[in-house]
Amino acid sequence: MTTVDTDARLAEIRADYHSNSTARKRWDPVCQDVGFLLGWIDNLTAALDQAHTEAAVDLAEIAAERDRLAGLLDHATRFTFSDLPVGHPLRPAWAVDAVLCGSGTWEVRRGSWRLSRDGKWTTADGFSVEHQFDLDTALVVAKQAAHEMTIGTYTAAEASGLLCANCIRDTEEPGDG
Repeated sequence: MTTVDTDARLAEIRADYHSNSTARKRWDPVCQDVGFLLGWIDNLTAALDQAHTEAAVDLAEIAAERDRLAGLLDHATRFTFSDLPVGHPLRPAWAVDAVLCGSGTWEVRRGSWRLSRDGKWTTADGFSVEHQFDLDTALVVAKQAAHEMTIGTYTAAEASGLLCANCIRDTEEPGDG
């Protein structure tokens, strides 16, 4: 159906609607449904416009925060990773650090141990290219090493659970357990 045919058909329906009460009875429910749908579409469009505006504001705030933090990264000399939260008493034991070296490269350390590029922990002293990473690689490697770390047979999550269980047990009254 062409635009001309559609316009002509709409003109016929309008004329029929205005001149015939039977046609009005037939078309009124349809018009109400269409009106309801158009109102619903308008409400949805307004909600989407508002969400889009809020998202744009959020993105602008995120970009500003990213730019602010980027300046701080220029001064960072150590990043610490652990599967335990900050403030947890066992966090230092399960921590792995990415540490800036004097040469502008980074090492992945755990106490006096250094992680080599082949994934082995060593206690080598002094400068070794085998232990040097660029920042992005050091961050990824340190995070992964912290996640995979065990002390004895315990992961950080298991040790944390044991500590919590011991804390609860230590606070119970004798005979409660």
